[in-house]
Amino acid sequence: MVKKEWFTTDSSKSKLESIYSLIAYLVLLFTVVFIVIKWSNVPEIIPTHFDALGRVNDTGSKWLVLIFPAILYVTVSLFNFFKKHPEWANYPSRVNESNANEFWAINRETISNLSSSAILFFSIATFNFISSAIGWVDFINGYSFIILLIVLFIFPVIIQIVKMKKIK
Repeated sequence: MVKKEWFTTDSSKSKLESIYSLIAYLVLLFTVVFIVIKWSNVPEIIPTHFDALGRVNDTGSKWLVLIFPAILYVTVSLFNFFKKHPEWANYPSRVNESNANEFWAINRETISNLSSSAILFFSIATFNFISSAIGWVDFINGYSFIILLIVLFIFPVIIQIVKMKKIK
């Protein structure tokens, strides 16, 4: 059983975490500014779903675009909450008092990466929906979204697992 006392929660970010966060928050700021600037040009009905070839196969209200920033707020808030509670994370059974902080450092980095990935993913989706609705060319099709999901969400988890396997 993992004990809270095993962790010395150092809240300082690594250089890589800081770079990820800075880029993600700049992208988020750009996305919010983009929504505000383009809002009056967005038609009332916008594309909300695309098939694998990038063809629109569902539409909805332009107000649906505002769901993405709300989802991001909740997601990033949850990630930040979990960064403050290392004892709640799912660790291998071999975690103990002597290696708990190594596990926590990897877990904290992964949480930061996934938080930044969520911001990037939803910002790209928002930009794609709005640009498609106002007649700009779509820059992401269904296959690109799948690749983006793998790169942004699956790879960080695989990297975490590999790093944790190396801890004795």
